[in-house]
Amino acid sequence: MKRFLIILLVAVIAFGGIITYAVTQKPSVPAESGEISGSETAENTENAESTESETLFDYNALYRTHEPEETVMTVNGEDISWDEYFQNLSQCMQEAEYYGMTDLSAAVSEGEETTWEEYIRLNAEEYVKNMHAITGYCSENGIELTEEIRQTIDETLAAYTASVCGEGATEEDLAKYLKEQKYVTLDTFKKLVDAQYLVQNILTLAYGENCEKITDEQAVSYLEENGYINANHILLLTMDMTTREELDEAKQQEKEAQAKELSDQLKAAEGDSEKLVALFEELKEQYDEDSGKATNPHGYTFKDGVMVKEFEEAAKALDEYEISDPVKSTYGYHVIMRLPLDPDALIAGSSSATGRMMCASKEISDRIQEEFDNSEVRYSEEFRNFKITDIV
Repeated sequence: MKRFLIILLVAVIAFGGIITYAVTQKPSVPAESGEISGSETAENTENAESTESETLFDYNALYRTHEPEETVMTVNGEDISWDEYFQNLSQCMQEAEYYGMTDLSAAVSEGEETTWEEYIRLNAEEYVKNMHAITGYCSENGIELTEEIRQTIDETLAAYTASVCGEGATEEDLAKYLKEQKYVTLDTFKKLVDAQYLVQNILTLAYGENCEKITDEQAVSYLEENGYINANHILLLTMDMTTREELDEAKQQEKEAQAKELSDQLKAAEGDSEKLVALFEELKEQYDEDSGKATNPHGYTFKDGVMVKEFEEAAKALDEYEISDPVKSTYGYHVIMRLPLDPDALIAGSSSATGRMMCASKEISDRIQEEFDNSEVRYSEEFRNFKITDIV
């Protein structure tokens, strides 16, 4: 997905994300949407806390320069408090430090006029716009967290409260801890936690558990427009996959002859797609030596640069339900069958995304990007010319 989702996740990690590791990690959206694992979140939090004393800025002092509820700006007429803005501002400041900033007034890079302070403020504004583009899109389209997700959030908050405040701690104890240790009110913290779970589940909330609200036609059109093809193969290895050494010449010739026999047998069934697919699957089960057969029994949906070059080029040259001659690659001989695009086939190179999910991801990305592009930001009088260097 586009940058807005990744930006929001980065912003949420520092606050909503710190509670995720307190309970069992829940499944998320496809990797392209920016998945965050519980272990990664915990590690990020521990790293941030361990280096807190080494930062350039006194974030506590900065936070206390304004009242949490003071309005900093509006986004499409909705008030953004100092509390919410500060979470984004401080996150951007920490990122700038990570990338080598030592002076707010210095240029971001040699030859540029933009200073680190300007860069930080611009990104803090984008963080706010990103969040409100997503929540605005969801509100306009009736996309809400389910009762099941709400229950998970409640359990997560309870576990987090116990982990940082002790067993039997109350919500008031958590509010005190957050204000003193994380510089955030409980209300804003909950808002960020909700946003994290909304982002993690936005595809299924908007399009169904398997994005079934995306039609076959929409998904196939997306795959075609983005250069995906679908092909299955029978691979006869000419390499020992344990030692990565080639087989001797006699064995390689034997594999080539066997591949030719399989190709000829399959070509004889061309013209009857149902019969051809059944025969191909039967022969694949018997002869295929591809280690990926277990996870991709019906082939691969891929675009350029994912599979070995020889396989890609041969597959692209075929018509649907056409069989290739034996194709030699570094791994061995491939007998390839080109297939129609399948909306629910896993995308090669992705852990769990299907074409239908990728299409949904693109559609929701475009719609939220439009929401972002149309966002109107207005700063309050005091913050219109706000400078970090004036207070830190």
